[in-house]
Amino acid sequence: MFSRFMTYRRFYVWRARYNYLVRGITGWIYVYAMLFLGLLYSCWIIWKISNPPVPHVHPQAAKVQVRMLSEQAIHRIAVAQKGDGVPGVAFSTPAAVRSAAQRSARVREVYLGEEAKQLEAHMLADISEYISATGVCVPYLCWQVSETVSRLRASGQRTAHLEAVLRPVLDAPEDAMPPLEGELERLQTSWSDAFQDVVFHGWVLNDVQVMHAQMMKRYPDRAPMPWMSRLMDKPHDPLYGL
Repeated sequence: MFSRFMTYRRFYVWRARYNYLVRGITGWIYVYAMLFLGLLYSCWIIWKISNPPVPHVHPQAAKVQVRMLSEQAIHRIAVAQKGDGVPGVAFSTPAAVRSAAQRSARVREVYLGEEAKQLEAHMLADISEYISATGVCVPYLCWQVSETVSRLRASGQRTAHLEAVLRPVLDAPEDAMPPLEGELERLQTSWSDAFQDVVFHGWVLNDVQVMHAQMMKRYPDRAPMPWMSRLMDKPHDPLYGL
């Protein structure tokens, strides 16, 4: 099988060529090669410092979008809690319960909409690229970044779950009174739902926005060789705080 690819004659020919080339390589050639590789590496470091990755979303634009989402959520919460009835008095008709479910769904759609999801995805992508480029999580510890991202995902799942609970009420016949049990107890009166999940989601999204802005601000000061700090000073490297 091997003879199909390498015959004895071909082996000796290639060995002679190799010995001829190696015989002509001196110590100075090795030195020049190392200096050339060092020059290429230095050029790569300079290019990496002067050309940070372009963010998916500008920090100031992300700040404005987060604020707009927060104001929109607050406005819809106020509309939902004002409701059609008297505060504290339970809804007695299917139409009133259905209207309350619609208002509650509109509140949660603020952070479940395409705009909010795209903003979250862009900021998380920028944070991930920053950590990949720098090798560290400065000015935060990596466990803090991981914890914040986990809280954002958990709050999104909680909001999506409560929004899904309202769907059977919206899809039910208009003359059917749904049983207001479990999570649907939020629809008993206009003030039964405090929308804590929406408020918490807004807080966490704001934390991610601040984290995103701080990391993007530090791009020009990032270490070009992050492995050097981990090699020389492991105890103080934020990566070792995991």
